[in-house]
Amino acid sequence: TRLAAGPAGTSPVHAVNNDDRQTTRTYDSLTALIAHAAARWKAGAYSISDDGAVEEAPPQKAPDAVDAVIASLGHPEEHERWNAARTLGELRDPRAIPGLIRALDDPVDVVAKQAATSLGLMKAREAIAALIHALERSGPQTRNVSAWALCEMKAEAAREALTRALDDPRGMVRQSAVAALQQLDQKRR
Repeated sequence: TRLAAGPAGTSPVHAVNNDDRQTTRTYDSLTALIAHAAARWKAGAYSISDDGAVEEAPPQKAPDAVDAVIASLGHPEEHERWNAARTLGELRDPRAIPGLIRALDDPVDVVAKQAATSLGLMKAREAIAALIHALERSGPQTRNVSAWALCEMKAEAAREALTRALDDPRGMVRQSAVAALQQLDQKRR
């Protein structure tokens, strides 16, 4: 995370993706980031480990908690949407699948990428058509993870789209498409 230059108290906070060094605005200010962390602390999102380190507490799978996380997929802050998609992947609750499918169309690539990751972790076969669409029309990170998710699901229906992805301008997408196609070929044997 880094701060951009700007007047005191109003500099946005950005996250940097280590894969391609892309930055994503995650908070409007350092004050907003600290307020968010404090609210999450009060809500029990963090714990102290035996060695004194602050760790993210495992998410709770209570029905109302899952519904609240699903609702966060529509939050105005992209970091909140990303965190909701990540948490839903950890919970693996099937009620989250429709919301995660909608999140594949998030205008922020890292949010859509996280939705694809969560769908892949859940092996949500009902998301295959949406993941094929994302593989063909989304940002590079989402295309890459969509190929991986389709590989995880051994989605034969994705073979044509994965073959087209071999011509993707991004090497990481081409590599994921190759791996997915190899997995499909192994399934046929």
